[in-house]
Amino acid sequence: MKPGNVAFCIAAIATAGLLLTACGGGGGGNKPPANRAPIASFTITPDSGLLPLTVSLDASASRDTDGTIASFQWDFGDGVTATGVAVQHTFVESARYQVRLSVTDDDGAVGTTVRDAVSMSPVAAGSYLVTEIPALGGPFIDPRAINNKGEVAGYADINANQDEHAFLYSAGATRDLGALDGSSSGAWDINDSTEVTGTYVNAQGQERCFLYRNGSMQPLGTLGGTFCNAKAINAGGTVVGQSSNLGGDSLCFTYSGGQMSAMPTLGSPYCDANGISDNGHVAGLSITAAGDWHAYVFRNGTMTDIGGSIAGNGIRVDGINDDDDVVGMWVYGGYAGYTGFLYRAAVMGPLAGGYTEPLGVNNAGVVAGYAIFGVDGHAFIWDQTNGLQDLNDLIDPTLDLTLGVVEGINDIGQMTGFGTRADGSPVAFVLTPVW
Repeated sequence: MKPGNVAFCIAAIATAGLLLTACGGGGGGNKPPANRAPIASFTITPDSGLLPLTVSLDASASRDTDGTIASFQWDFGDGVTATGVAVQHTFVESARYQVRLSVTDDDGAVGTTVRDAVSMSPVAAGSYLVTEIPALGGPFIDPRAINNKGEVAGYADINANQDEHAFLYSAGATRDLGALDGSSSGAWDINDSTEVTGTYVNAQGQERCFLYRNGSMQPLGTLGGTFCNAKAINAGGTVVGQSSNLGGDSLCFTYSGGQMSAMPTLGSPYCDANGISDNGHVAGLSITAAGDWHAYVFRNGTMTDIGGSIAGNGIRVDGINDDDDVVGMWVYGGYAGYTGFLYRAAVMGPLAGGYTEPLGVNNAGVVAGYAIFGVDGHAFIWDQTNGLQDLNDLIDPTLDLTLGVVEGINDIGQMTGFGTRADGSPVAFVLTPVW
């Protein structure tokens, strides 16, 4: 028991023979202070990685301000628990786990805290569950990105007139994010803090960038010109995209800490930033001094040219992961048109044979998008082991649904995109892997 204040009584005999009591023990003393709950805190190293993922957890930073911590209880979120200040645990299935630490002090009070661990599979799952994303007020909805919490951002019709607004899908509901002072908006990316970035059209009809954070949409400004298009956001809240400057040049930018800054180019006054990894590396395209379109990776202040298509033009970049895998499209060899590329280990090459549009790559190196299978265009998933797979072969065949395209994939293998029912009506979806 923590020590309290001890009530005491001082009695004195006055010269007049009277007993004077300075304080009494009949409940008039001060009460002991209330016990304060301990503060739970821990580190998890690493907090993400490929399966099997072994993590080290250390709760030594936990503290009790008015006593001592008597016990440490861990719940790893996969049905396994443990005790102790420092422990290790191995995750054997791909998922986002909520690791909970509960600490109990010497008076029985409990403090808790939760952190996430993401274990990733480098291959596609054997099958996928389909969850439909509700539309807003109109018929069409286009989901563009999915975070590791399964939240989705994109744009959708808000009425029968096909006016479009950015949306956030979370906890089974689709929320209209608005359009600031304009009439339309679209969201292109979302991070694990539920920060959403994209573009809106302002009252003057100009494209401008926005960041949705803490429940409200805010404008990001420009590099001095009239337009801005925000393409991606990473875990740290850094936004990248393209904006015009005072001279009318279209340049790449990064936005962080309330400041928008222009990035270098590959030699001409044109650059577009299309993806940013959680470690701050940016991928996009730029025109070289010779006038060719090339892809780049920007890391640690240095712009690296990673190559262009065979024709020297016609290249698109769609995503980058923490290992600097970059996906996009290019004109390859004698193929009369675009096909998908994967830049991996400093080598750029076609993702697979035939026509593919890789639209996302996660930190496990799994790619998703749109491809031609025979004569049909369907959503695909690709990994190094299994190659290209039609996602329609990996869902319940009795569903009245054809998966048309996947536009985003998160680290645990969830995907988002859209397709159609047999009657041709559009359906937006989230695919969840079943391992």
